[in-house]
Amino acid sequence: TVAQELDRGEKLEACGGAAYLSRLISICPTSLDIEDYAQIVYRLSVMRHLITAAGQIANIGYQADPDVDASLNRAEDVLFRLRHGQSPRDFTHIRQVLDKYFETTAPALEAEGLPKEPIPYVLSGFAGLDEYLGGFQRSDLIIIAGRPSLGKTSLALSLARNTAVEQGACVALFSLEMAREPLVLRILASESEVDSRRVRLGLHTEEQEKRIMDAIGRLSEAPIYIDDSPQLRVVEMRSKARRLHFERGINLIIVDYLQ
Repeated sequence: TVAQELDRGEKLEACGGAAYLSRLISICPTSLDIEDYAQIVYRLSVMRHLITAAGQIANIGYQADPDVDASLNRAEDVLFRLRHGQSPRDFTHIRQVLDKYFETTAPALEAEGLPKEPIPYVLSGFAGLDEYLGGFQRSDLIIIAGRPSLGKTSLALSLARNTAVEQGACVALFSLEMAREPLVLRILASESEVDSRRVRLGLHTEEQEKRIMDAIGRLSEAPIYIDDSPQLRVVEMRSKARRLHFERGINLIIVDYLQ
């Protein structure tokens, strides 16, 4: 012990003796309480940032922007960054990005060949498309272009189904043209492999009904969230997506359609 070592070197009394060492032990913070100390530091840090955020929101109000929705979105963004511990983006050295890539990919393979961390992308479920794009990476913006009635909505619904059902990825689907009921029936028809007209009208055989019920069971567990608000503005869409991401954690956002 420390006392024994000091005593062996005849320095114990010069240091205050065993009683003084005992007093040091009693007043010195220990690692047993480190979690409580960390919580205190974290709580006070959040309170300071909350005061700063309140000042920023007050400034937004004083600016009196005629676009109320834009002001609300900016205020919401301040609180969202605070809740998620984010700060406004600034310059980042390339090494930091490469280090993050190395941490999530290079050492990712275990002995059985599975990644240690969650894969930072989702797959479309179409082998050729996934091979070409390498999956849908975070922050990717992919626009599916084509003339009317060429199957853009069908492809979008297939992407939503594949990522949610097969991978468990959370999908936010904004439908600006079609109501959610016919949209879901189209997904159900595809999942059950029953003609969409039969699904819509209820004209199906006993065997088809069983397939439909099985499909309903699978789709009901899929993390697909649909918003069919018409004439939704980008600022409103962003706000809704942010709230859903906070509650559920979005992996993929699909907008049908872009104008």
